[in-house]
Amino acid sequence: MTTQIQFVGSGGQGIVLLGFILSRAAVVYEEKNATNIQSYGSRVRGGSTVSDVIISDSEIVCPIITNPDILVIMSEESLEEFISNLKKGGLLLIDESIKTFSEKNFRIFRIPAIKIAESEFKSKTPANLIMLGTLIGITDIVSEESILNALLDVMLELDLRESVKERNIQALIRGVKLGRELAKKNSGS
Repeated sequence: MTTQIQFVGSGGQGIVLLGFILSRAAVVYEEKNATNIQSYGSRVRGGSTVSDVIISDSEIVCPIITNPDILVIMSEESLEEFISNLKKGGLLLIDESIKTFSEKNFRIFRIPAIKIAESEFKSKTPANLIMLGTLIGITDIVSEESILNALLDVMLELDLRESVKERNIQALIRGVKLGRELAKKNSGS
């Protein structure tokens, strides 16, 4: 099975990091094939940022995503620019702070990632990891253990303070828990 995931947002939201962590989890801890390509807008902060990830049990012939199966959106500008690319029937994870729109061709989950980050972690910074965890909780594209291990690897390479590491781990776990709750609620169980 091959799944194409596109993370989009504004510069400074940690979009590139999400793709890197997810692709690392798939390759290193799940022994799957994965690609990860990033692109950036022209501005240092605030321009569009995209991180494309393809995860597959078989060889990936082309790493370019045109119509993702899953679209994760962290900013309103990204919604307007990328929503038309999502496959019909695809999965859309969108931060709840983004304006409502009436698209019926997708499975939509409105995620309070920024709100949770601000209220529980006193910073918007871990909103990206809450969103990544929610994706894992909803889809199980990789296991919780694999995504946590990949996050730990990346944080070790970045040489972060212990308090930041702990916050990031807790944000990811919080997102996984939220994703599982939303998936259960959405399935009617």
